[in-house]
Amino acid sequence: MCLDMESFILVLFSCSVLIVGSKGDLVEDTLIVHPMVLESREPSFEKLLVIHDGYSLKLTKASVLAEKLLLRDITDNGVIDRYVDGKAYENELYQDSEQLASLVVKPQSKGDYHIEGIVNSTHFIRPLLTSERSLSGRTAHKLSRLEVWKNAYDTVITPRRASFRGRTKHNTETKLELPQNFTIEMLFISDFTHAKYFKNETDRINYVSVLMLGVGLRLQLLNPPGRIALTTILKFSSSLEDNALLSLSRDGFVLGEQTLKKLSNNPMRKIETADMVYVATEKYIKHGGNSKYSSSSILGLATVGGACTKNKFAIGMDKPGTYSGLQTAPHEIGHLLGCNHDGETGSERCPKDGGFIMHWHAGGDRHFDWSSCSKEAVRKFLQSSSAECLHNITNTRMVVLPNKTVEVGTVINGQEYCQNYFPNYKNVTYIMTVHPDTTCRFLCDIVDSSNNTNRVEILAPEGTPCSKDMR
Repeated sequence: MCLDMESFILVLFSCSVLIVGSKGDLVEDTLIVHPMVLESREPSFEKLLVIHDGYSLKLTKASVLAEKLLLRDITDNGVIDRYVDGKAYENELYQDSEQLASLVVKPQSKGDYHIEGIVNSTHFIRPLLTSERSLSGRTAHKLSRLEVWKNAYDTVITPRRASFRGRTKHNTETKLELPQNFTIEMLFISDFTHAKYFKNETDRINYVSVLMLGVGLRLQLLNPPGRIALTTILKFSSSLEDNALLSLSRDGFVLGEQTLKKLSNNPMRKIETADMVYVATEKYIKHGGNSKYSSSSILGLATVGGACTKNKFAIGMDKPGTYSGLQTAPHEIGHLLGCNHDGETGSERCPKDGGFIMHWHAGGDRHFDWSSCSKEAVRKFLQSSSAECLHNITNTRMVVLPNKTVEVGTVINGQEYCQNYFPNYKNVTYIMTVHPDTTCRFLCDIVDSSNNTNRVEILAPEGTPCSKDMR
């Protein structure tokens, strides 16, 4: 269904009715809606998702998966590895970067859609297949508030803590040039409690993609902006095998510090090559040793400035199906990128109670954004020698999104486009394919600081005439 200008204006006019607060917070905690998807004729976005009479999103295609994606399954009988086409799982992945929306939009029969994912900084959506459809035949969906692990009726707050704090000073002898953007090549681990929730592999990959795309949209708010590229998604299919990478107490809690130490000593090749490793668990995480640990749980744990080093690991709680880890993951990744808590060492000038991502407890008023102290800490870390891996794209062939719109009818100079897209690399070459690429992609070879040649695909910008020779 195409969206004409008249209906487009009417929809946007009504869009402010239900929105309060920042980043489009919705008033209701739970609401049954019947979303409608309209194809856009505007060049700035592809689809208009009307969730409710007063709330809509402008959707564009999104990317968070490496093209060659490794799915690793840890079972009682051994390790099962399988490489899949990452871009095939991204066909239905969309975002609204303004509203921090990260969604899977699945077309159904008769113009209907199933929508699942993060709507904004406060709500997520999923289809209710057992509920009645609307009069127009659209599927009912449940719009729910994102869970925050804090008790509104209790003064006890569960803090996040960062371990291995001794490593906060970076080598200033070799200062790297600040990149225009950076990419985190990430290995994502679902422990047994997290992985068993999902009915099938597609549901699990979609969930992890939506969650980490949501984190990536928050990284885009940094200066320079960052993004996540998932290269490996690992799951445990046995509770017994959890002990291979996790340290568990006798009563089944995750021992945070011991788990990070165990991960850092793991010789697994895919762990060695990742820029970061993130572990999602539904188990409670404890602070302390097996014989003595704190009675209260913590939401996550990470090493300050640990990215690209043997301490590049973070662990965080996430209740699968609810995206509750959306507040924990950016916080822990922030630690790995060199951020301390606001108001603490290195971030003293930012108030402790400012409510930003690096707030000392979850649920701050501005939990979707970074304080000026955090932004500066990431900039400093990116210029340190420790952050070199974030400046380079490895041999894993990835698909990245275009960064500008090309006028329809224009013949694109591929060499120029590759060079403009990767300004931080001195040696960039456009690779012309023998046969026209029906998917409309650019192939660029880039040479990193270690003199390694890596091939990257860029999705062609909106309006690119793919049938023409892009020389």
